[in-house]
Amino acid sequence: MVKLNFRIHNRIKDFWLNTQWDKFLNFNFMFILSGWFLTFFLIIFSVESNLLYLISIAYIVFWVKLNKNFLKIISPPVELLILLLIILSSLAFSNFDFLQKFAVTVPLNILFLSIIVLLTGFILILNNENKQGVLVTLVFWGFINYFFSFHDNFLLAIGFQFILFLILIGRTSWLEKLTATELWIALVIFLNLYINLFNFDFYNHFHIDSCYQNLLISELYYFLFLLFRIYLLAFIIKIPLVLVYNHAGLARKLKIAGIFQSTLPQFFQLLLLLLIFYFSILSWQAQNTKTAIFEELKNIKEDYTSYNISYKKIENFNSSQPIKIKSYKPFILEEDYPHMGVVALAAEYPDNIADKDYFIYFTDDDSLTNSVHFIKIDSFFLKTFTPKIPTISGSGILAYPYYANRRESYFYDFDFWREDESLKIFPFALISQQPAWKIKSLFKPLNQDFLDVDLNIKSNLSRLCAGRTYLPILKSRESDSYNYFAFDIFYALNLDFFSSQLGKILIGLILTYFLINAFIIKSVTKFGDEITRLIIRKFQQLKEGIKEISQGHLDYKVHVEGEDEFAELAGHFNSMSIKLNKSIDNLKEKERLDQELKIARNVQLSLLPEKLPEADNYQFVSKLETAAEVGGDLYDVIKLEDNKYLFTIGDVSGKGTSAAFYMAQFLSLLRFSAQFTQEPDEIAYRINEYFAKEVKTKQIFVTAIIGLLDTEKNKMKFIRAGHCLPGLIRKEEPKKYEEITSSGLGIGLVSSSKQFKTLTEVKEITFNPGDKIIFYTDGIVEASRKNKVHKEHEELYEEDRFKDIVLSSSDSDAEITAQNIIEDLKKFYGKTSPSDDYTILIIQRN
Repeated sequence: MVKLNFRIHNRIKDFWLNTQWDKFLNFNFMFILSGWFLTFFLIIFSVESNLLYLISIAYIVFWVKLNKNFLKIISPPVELLILLLIILSSLAFSNFDFLQKFAVTVPLNILFLSIIVLLTGFILILNNENKQGVLVTLVFWGFINYFFSFHDNFLLAIGFQFILFLILIGRTSWLEKLTATELWIALVIFLNLYINLFNFDFYNHFHIDSCYQNLLISELYYFLFLLFRIYLLAFIIKIPLVLVYNHAGLARKLKIAGIFQSTLPQFFQLLLLLLIFYFSILSWQAQNTKTAIFEELKNIKEDYTSYNISYKKIENFNSSQPIKIKSYKPFILEEDYPHMGVVALAAEYPDNIADKDYFIYFTDDDSLTNSVHFIKIDSFFLKTFTPKIPTISGSGILAYPYYANRRESYFYDFDFWREDESLKIFPFALISQQPAWKIKSLFKPLNQDFLDVDLNIKSNLSRLCAGRTYLPILKSRESDSYNYFAFDIFYALNLDFFSSQLGKILIGLILTYFLINAFIIKSVTKFGDEITRLIIRKFQQLKEGIKEISQGHLDYKVHVEGEDEFAELAGHFNSMSIKLNKSIDNLKEKERLDQELKIARNVQLSLLPEKLPEADNYQFVSKLETAAEVGGDLYDVIKLEDNKYLFTIGDVSGKGTSAAFYMAQFLSLLRFSAQFTQEPDEIAYRINEYFAKEVKTKQIFVTAIIGLLDTEKNKMKFIRAGHCLPGLIRKEEPKKYEEITSSGLGIGLVSSSKQFKTLTEVKEITFNPGDKIIFYTDGIVEASRKNKVHKEHEELYEEDRFKDIVLSSSDSDAEITAQNIIEDLKKFYGKTSPSDDYTILIIQRN
C-alpha cells in the first residue's frame, strides 16, 4: 500500500508559530497598508488626471514598502496564498455583473481587485527569493496587455502569452518543497482549474460599459485572469518535472530519460512525416480543385458546358445599380468588391426548403466590357467539375458557407501562402464543417448518369477534409455571419477508404514503421536498456558498500567486474576501507591521548554563547580566538528582566585544559549568581569566595569585568577584577579613546572578602546615542611575534596600535570595529600562530 506523505501541516505550524501577529497592528505597517489601498483607488479614479504620474510613483513606493514589511513579519506557505487567491478570484469573476452594479455606491469590485493584485505580488515575490524585480516586469507586461486590448492581433497575443509563461515558469520554486503526494494532489487540482478556465470567454462574461474607469478595471481583471491561467499552466508543466528529478529513483529517472531521448523523438518524427505527407496531398488536391473550378468558369463564360447551369451575365455593370436575377430579390454589390467572390441571394418567394442561395460571381479581364458573371452554386454546378479533379483519395466535393473565426482568419491571410486571386487554397484544413446549407457531389465518371450522385450523405464521418479551396463571401443581410465559402474534398471514412490509394499508402507506411521499430529500433533500445540496467546494478553495488561501511562493517569489499569507472571506484572504495581501518586504529590511540583536551574544548564551546541577545537600540558584538584548541578567555551576555543585561569578559591565568576548565567554572557561577542578585560587585565577591576556597593553588586566578547594562536608563555599571582597562568612544567630536580607570584585583588572589571589596570599586557610566565601550583581554595588546630581521627579538602589538585601530573605526558600528581589530591582529601575526588567546566584547548604543 502506498504511504501518503504530507508536510503541509508542518509548514502551516511553523508559519503560525513564527508569525509576529502583534506587528500587524503596528502604526507603521497600518500606515503603509492604508497608503497602498488609497493610491490604488486613486489610480483607478484618476486615470485622466494630471496627478496620475505622482499618484503612480506614490503607489509604487507604498507597494515596495508593504511587500518588505509583510514578508518581514510573515512568511506564509505559498499554497495558502494560492488557495486564498483562488477563492477571491472565483468570487470576483463569478459575481462581476453584481459588483459592477454595486460599485455605483461602494467600489467593492475595486477592493476585490486590489486584494487580488496584492496576493499575486506576494506569491511571485516569495517565488523570486523575496526580490521585487518580478513586479516591475509584470507591471510592464500589464501595460503591454492594455495596449493589446485595443489591437485585436492573434499572433501578437500568442507571443505575449508565451513571454508571460516564460516569466512565470521560473517562479514555481515552492513546488520543490512539496512531497510526492502533495504534488499529485496539486496536479489534479490545477489541471481541473485550468480545464475550466481554458474555454472561459472572459469578454462575453464581463460586460464593459463606456466608463473609462470600468474599462481600466476590466482590462486589469483580464490581465490578472490571464496571469492566473498561465500560472496554472506553468504549475501543470513543472509538477511532473519536480516529481521526476526530486522524487523518482535512479532507475526510473534513467528510464524516463530514455523515453525522452529515443521513444518520444521517434514518435514525433513519425507524426511530423505523416503530417507533411498528408498536408502535401491536401495542398495538391486543393490546387486541383481550384484549377477545375477556374476551367469550368471559363467554359461557362464561353457557353461551353453540357449541363443546365444557372448562369447570368450582366454587361456594362454599374455597382450603384441593383442587380436583378430571376426568382431572387434585387441586391447591390459594394463599390470595393473583389473581382471574384460569393454572394448570398434571398429568394423572392422563399419556401420551406431554402430561403437563400449562393452565387459565384467574377468579372471579365477586359475592363472595357465591364461585365460580371453570376453562377449559382448547386448540384449541377458541382457535377460539372467534380469528375475533372485528379485526386489520390477522396469521396467527393462538399460546398458550404462557413464562418472563419479570428484565429483561422490570421492563417488564411498569412502572406506566405496568400495569393492575389480571390479563389485560394488552404493546406491545413482537417475537418469540414456541417452547416445547415450544404451540397455534396461524389466522385463519379463523366459518362455516368447524374442521378447516381449521392447528395444525401448524412454521416459525420464525411467531415474529414482532404483539401480546401475557398472564396470570400460579400457581406450582406442574407449572408448572415458567414465570411467564406468552401469547396472541400472530403473523406467518407468507411471500409472503402482502406482499399483506396491513400489508404494503402498510409497502411504501408505504418506497417513499415512498426516493422522497423520491432526488428531494428527495438533491438537497439533493448541494448540501451541492458546498458542502463548494468549501470544501475553497479551503482547499487557501490551504494550497498557505502551502506555497509556506514554501519561499521569496515571489512566489507565491493566486487565490480570490468575495467570501467565503476570498477575503478570499487578499487578506490576497497582501498579506502583498508586505510580507514588503519586510521581508526591510529585515531583510537590519539583519542586516548587527546581526550582531556577534547572534553575541555567541548565544555568551553558549549558554555560560550553562540549568539548574543538583541536589545533595543543597542548592539552586542563579541569575537574570541584561542591560541591552542582550548583557552582561558571567556565572555557572556545574559538578558535579565526589566531591560537589563548582565555581561562579563575575562581571562583565566595559564593556557590549555586547566584554563578552559576554570573558565567553565567561572561562567557557571556567573549564570547561577544572576538568580540571586543583579549587582556586579556582589556577583564578583561571591565568585571570589568560591575560587579562594576551592582552588588550592594561587597560580590559578581570573581577571574579569562583570557589568550590568540598563537599556531603558542608558546606564552601565561594572566592576573590574584586575582586567584590562576598557575603552570608551563618545559620539562627540573630536574623537578620542578614553580609558575608564578603576582599581581592581584578580578573582581568587585573596581569600578575604573584605580585602577584595577594599581593592575593587564599581564604575558607572552613562551612554549617549552612538557611544560604544570596548572590553578586551590582554591577548590583544600583549600579542607578540618574532622580528623579521632579528629572529631572537620579539615585536609587541602594543596598546597604541590597538587604540589607533579603534579610533579609525569610531564612526563604524560595533561589528565593523570588532572585525577591523581582528583583521589587524591577523595581519600582525601573518603566518605565525597567535601567542595568546584574545577576546573582544563591544557594547554600542545605536
